[in-house]
Amino acid sequence: WPRRLHLMGAAEHRLHGIWLAPFAPRLDPRLVGGHIIVGRAGGLTLRLEYRASAASSPGILGLISWNEWTENTYMEPSVKYASTYLNMLKNLV
Repeated sequence: WPRRLHLMGAAEHRLHGIWLAPFAPRLDPRLVGGHIIVGRAGGLTLRLEYRASAASSPGILGLISWNEWTENTYMEPSVKYASTYLNMLKNLV
């Protein structure tokens, strides 16, 4: 994942474009036909993805996403996680 982000960022820079590097707290796309699941791991996924994205020389960092409930990437406060991920995000920047 970090290597792929670096390569995509480098390609975008060569084209003089703006590289938007994505990061997310987890991924579970089974509700939309996917099968690769990446757990939250107590915030480790968010921290690792953020670091990898930031290291890819982005013009913009793109959080995926505030309330993407179908792919379980949401950061929005919830009964299950309260404001845990918002607090974590605040400490990343």
